[in-house]
Amino acid sequence: MAVYVYAENINGVYKKAAFEAVSYAKAIADKAGDTVTAITINPTDSSDALYKYGATKVVNVKDSGLASFSPKAFAQAIGDIVDGNIVVFPHTTDASSIAPMFSVAKNYALITNAIDAPENLAPFQVKRRAFSGKGFMHAKSDLANVAVTVSQNAYGVKENP
Repeated sequence: MAVYVYAENINGVYKKAAFEAVSYAKAIADKAGDTVTAITINPTDSSDALYKYGATKVVNVKDSGLASFSPKAFAQAIGDIVDGNIVVFPHTTDASSIAPMFSVAKNYALITNAIDAPENLAPFQVKRRAFSGKGFMHAKSDLANVAVTVSQNAYGVKENP
């Protein structure tokens, strides 16, 4: 069960949401006994920080055609790389528009606003925000392939020991 994570950057610079998503993906990978592959598009920052938070491998997509944000184009670029069961996205404005397009194109279940590490991996079950963030629910997917967005400041940024 390969775990992938989209490490979003703004103008080439990684923000906290990217590190939180990588930390979350690392928690899933630890539970599955697998590794984390981070995917980033046109970064200018060093990828060293992504390794610090749990990435085992980083794929840097360098493409001038992706210089301007396009959810469909970004979803396609990520989809061309992903070869695994679980894909993690930060729950940011940009990534929240990429995740649904990716999920539809690749036939992945989509669970948004996750706040805790998954309770189970098969079937994938996780606690998430509901009702405008005022309530919680446990979402479950019976599909083998799952994309999940991590609610910002919910899981936390955790350095890899």
